[in-house]
Amino acid sequence: MPVNVFTTLDDPLATQGTFVTGINGAGQIVGFYGDANGGHGFLRSSSGTFTTLDDPLATQGTEALGINNMGQIVGDYRDANGTHGFLLSGGTYFTLDDPLATQGTEAIGINAAGQIVGIYGDASDPDHGFLEVTGPNPPPPAGTTADMILRHGADGLYEIYDIGNNAFLAANFLGQVGTDFQFAGLGGFNGSDTTDMLLRNVNTGQFEVYDIANNQLTGAAPLGAVGTDWQLGGFAVDPPSASTASMGDSGQAAQLVQAMASFGGGAADTSNTVPLGAETSQQTFLTTPQHA
Repeated sequence: MPVNVFTTLDDPLATQGTFVTGINGAGQIVGFYGDANGGHGFLRSSSGTFTTLDDPLATQGTEALGINNMGQIVGDYRDANGTHGFLLSGGTYFTLDDPLATQGTEAIGINAAGQIVGIYGDASDPDHGFLEVTGPNPPPPAGTTADMILRHGADGLYEIYDIGNNAFLAANFLGQVGTDFQFAGLGGFNGSDTTDMLLRNVNTGQFEVYDIANNQLTGAAPLGAVGTDWQLGGFAVDPPSASTASMGDSGQAAQLVQAMASFGGGAADTSNTVPLGAETSQQTFLTTPQHA
């Protein structure tokens, strides 16, 4: 019969108990603990380090309840208006309120696809289960004049921020790309898209273009590989008749690949599959992005 080994886990800041609620495949553990100021969520790393998680909107406590293999965490927080679910991903907290909830929402579990389960309450019953499935991102709000794309280095999650009048107007998830692909630049490589993102594999020199329209990825394609001893110097139009980078069709993109390959890296290789994960878009009732 196997010997079961139990290890006690007490958050070092806890004075009123520690509760362990979730673990992922990497051995990261989430839960919550109590002290004189109330309840706080925590993340325990696989090496044993505890990190306190307090939703920035919480005034009456935070509980971390579930974590997936990408390190995304769900739970709930409390304020003067009741209980709200939250998603913590890429360092950003997002509030989750089921649209039918009148007596609170709690997010309890999240899987690798970013689907979230939990409970909400209403006037007829305090406990209804819910399944939240990711939906498309909303288009940029009125007044958007520019976009900023951020990458979370630990897991390759990308987010897009709509900017207007010197302020963030909205934030949405774009997706997840393997961490061996690094950001190389933005441009208009496909005439039907508002913005395109170029990534490059640091190990192979492979370039990938990701088409972005209305705050979401609409497609991805390999451009080709160029030796890693060659660094990207910039973009130019073809034909050179405008001051902004633009490539209207796949033929023009192919010319870029051929030009870069001829500069010193070897033949273009378009055999790689696109490493885009299915992870995440704005949640259907995920309404309030906040900054950690």
